[in-house]
Amino acid sequence: MRYALALLVACVATQGAADDLILVELSGGQTIAVRMSEGSVEVLGVFETITVIKATPVNPPVNPPKVTRATYVYEKDSNPVPPEVAAELQRLNADADSSVVATEFEEDTKNGLGETPTQYVQALKAAKAEGLPCLVIEQADGTIKVVSDPRTKADVLEALE
Repeated sequence: MRYALALLVACVATQGAADDLILVELSGGQTIAVRMSEGSVEVLGVFETITVIKATPVNPPVNPPKVTRATYVYEKDSNPVPPEVAAELQRLNADADSSVVATEFEEDTKNGLGETPTQYVQALKAAKAEGLPCLVIEQADGTIKVVSDPRTKADVLEALE
């Protein structure tokens, strides 16, 4: 009778869970182990002593989003591109192992239609919101990071991390 009661308790405790192992401790010190899976109930056994080893699933490491574009946005009359920043952007483009497209963009630049070139629209919007000059880092997942007024190679490298 107490096994049936333990089984009933296990069924109520899971309430239709997809796949659960339920341990119910009986009054006499015994433990009944019940596995519930897709609507079926399986009694694994009645035990005097039981050791439970809980395995915690480990999620694989998440790769950080990959930087795809670094754009230094500036206003030519107020803020020329600092030489160290320009040199680091050029180095990134020259590096065969780099997947970053690094550019300088003057905020008033327009294409033949009088519009901001498509590839710079988001960078310009983000930079103007922060205040020029800025280094705008765009990642493959669409994330944008804005670094205000970078002046050195170290500022550029830190922004890319």
